[in-house]
Amino acid sequence: MYKAILFDFDDTLVNYRKTRLNACSKFHRLHLAGLERDSGGRERTVGEDEFTEALILENEGAWDRFLAGSLPAERVIGGSFLSALDRVGLGRFASGEYEGLFLDTFCTAGEYEPHALETVTALSTRFRIGIVTNGLPGIQKRRIAGAGFAGLCGAVSISGDLGVGKPDPAIFRHCLERLGGEPGEGLLICDSLA
Repeated sequence: MYKAILFDFDDTLVNYRKTRLNACSKFHRLHLAGLERDSGGRERTVGEDEFTEALILENEGAWDRFLAGSLPAERVIGGSFLSALDRVGLGRFASGEYEGLFLDTFCTAGEYEPHALETVTALSTRFRIGIVTNGLPGIQKRRIAGAGFAGLCGAVSISGDLGVGKPDPAIFRHCLERLGGEPGEGLLICDSLA
């Protein structure tokens, strides 16, 4: 008999790609629309699509450098954002203030997978709920809370906190143990084990 259900976060409960697009769109609309570039040679202002493409390119490159051990975890999202501003000609706005505003936007721009919140809410009345996710602890904790899942979970295990990530069994055991369960008493719901 299952006592606990463990969920992956990104692309199981929240759609990561749509979340990133929502964050880019909202941030551009609130903070970048109409800002003039640092130097000429292109259109005077930066469009939403151009900013989004630059951020995606920088973010994917930063994640690869993080996985290779050449970029500290805390620079993956913020560093990607600052590099994207520079890439589109808005380097003069590459500051801690703008980085903080983007992180706030990103952490609250969650786009749910269909029926995710309702499903977890219903299951939380019958099972202990945990989230297991690969990612950066400060960001993932804020995103989980921003999406409304923190209050439904008895445990959250994040690879950046533990030094191991999915698919290593240790991260699943950690979450299950924090929920008071043992191997065989938990069910995992995820889009992939990686």
